[in-house]
Amino acid sequence: MAVFFLTACGSSVSFSPKENELPDAKVGESYYSTINIEGGRVIGMLAGNSVKPDDLGLHAQHCELPKEVITKNTISTKDNNCIIISGIPAKAGTATVNIHGAIYGNMFKSSEEFNKIYTIKVKNK
Repeated sequence: MAVFFLTACGSSVSFSPKENELPDAKVGESYYSTINIEGGRVIGMLAGNSVKPDDLGLHAQHCELPKEVITKNTISTKDNNCIIISGIPAKAGTATVNIHGAIYGNMFKSSEEFNKIYTIKVKNK
């Protein structure tokens, strides 16, 4: 007789970096930071990312899949579990990065929605 214990408490989604702040940016200098979503495969059509305010000069986009995993049957080369925040900030202020979506379920758990908010301090040179 086999006994299985399943834990269904808490979220299985985690983020890297874990903190709520991304590295600081400087006005007029190139900025690049990545965010990784762990705990399951992100559902592409439900994934959304935004950087506010819009006029700060930073934007969010999905990473590209590594070339070694892309085949002729690959439908999309976007890696929905990885987000790049980049740009050249035009003015000082605080940017808010909102990462939201859902991960696919499996036979042991249902799909799960997630929402994570990061801040970036944009400083003058």
